[in-house]
Amino acid sequence: MINHSTYIPILKWKQGEYQALSELTPEIKKNIVPLFEIPPIGFDFENRKQSKTIDEHIQHLGSRLKKKWGSAQCLIDVTPLILQDSEHIAYIPKIFELYRSESCEVTPVITLDAKEETIEAIKQIAHLDKRGICLRLKSSFIADGINENIASFLSKIELHKSNVDLLVDFEDLPFSGQFEQFFDFLISNLKTLKEINLWRSFAICGGSFPKNADQNNAKRLEWLLYKKCYNSFVDSYRLPAFGDYNINSKEFVELDMRLVKPYAKLRYTLNENWYIDRGTAVRGRDSRGFGQFRGMCQKLIETPYYRGKEFSNGDKYIYDCANGTENTGNLSTWVKVSVNQHLTKVVHDLANLYGFSI
Repeated sequence: MINHSTYIPILKWKQGEYQALSELTPEIKKNIVPLFEIPPIGFDFENRKQSKTIDEHIQHLGSRLKKKWGSAQCLIDVTPLILQDSEHIAYIPKIFELYRSESCEVTPVITLDAKEETIEAIKQIAHLDKRGICLRLKSSFIADGINENIASFLSKIELHKSNVDLLVDFEDLPFSGQFEQFFDFLISNLKTLKEINLWRSFAICGGSFPKNADQNNAKRLEWLLYKKCYNSFVDSYRLPAFGDYNINSKEFVELDMRLVKPYAKLRYTLNENWYIDRGTAVRGRDSRGFGQFRGMCQKLIETPYYRGKEFSNGDKYIYDCANGTENTGNLSTWVKVSVNQHLTKVVHDLANLYGFSI
């Protein structure tokens, strides 16, 4: 069940991210309800076609979720997959049947602008599984008429607010020195949502991880916004749960890896900022390879930011890599490491804010 101290990380259902989840400690897991976005089918650039059929793409969703997250609660958003091809809407029932067959406790996510066919499919799933839905509301939709639009949507899907988790998504927050004024505007918009206490749960989310990896020490704007909401709402409005896009931007990016030279990047979450250490290319002529991560880890553990190897499995991997007792991995390894330490850090942030123990 989601409450105001629950953390809702938005995760792209890819290897590094679900491996990071599987390596969380039980104490951290119990404070998290992840939202998994089902990614679009990848593209085979060499053969100029999709890399899989839709059936191949979805076939392991249920079994993999069961293996990596067990039977704990989570939210499933198929929007990225159906935006790729509207014909994928027909596969929504099959996707949730795969989760059902593995006894996964999943709640479907839907947006306010979903097509009628998507609304009908999600309605049938919600009525069958009796777990309600999560309404993911883009903050840009909060304008005149929003309460009437929500009422119309709930009528179509035949659910009361008491069976719906409301997630207001601020998406990518702007990198601006004037973000405090922007926060005031966003909070004012939130307060136009009527009957906020009637929703089953209420949460806000957003992202600010820099698209440019050279922006070391950039602000964690979504966390700063959340703390401002806490201070603004604690005595006058319903406190929301917190969600973010972890150490990623919100977009799915498909690259032709024959042409791209990925570089080493070590990402680490600070109290109000991002620590980003960018190395050089890990592939290609004159590449320093993945071995450069050892020096990057050594540099990090010598800073006052590093929390110690006992903090998370991600922190332990960084420590062990720095000391030569763990290998330097691959790109997926460092996604896993970065996401694992971030999820752990955010749960600790919430524990400090709300005064619960881990």
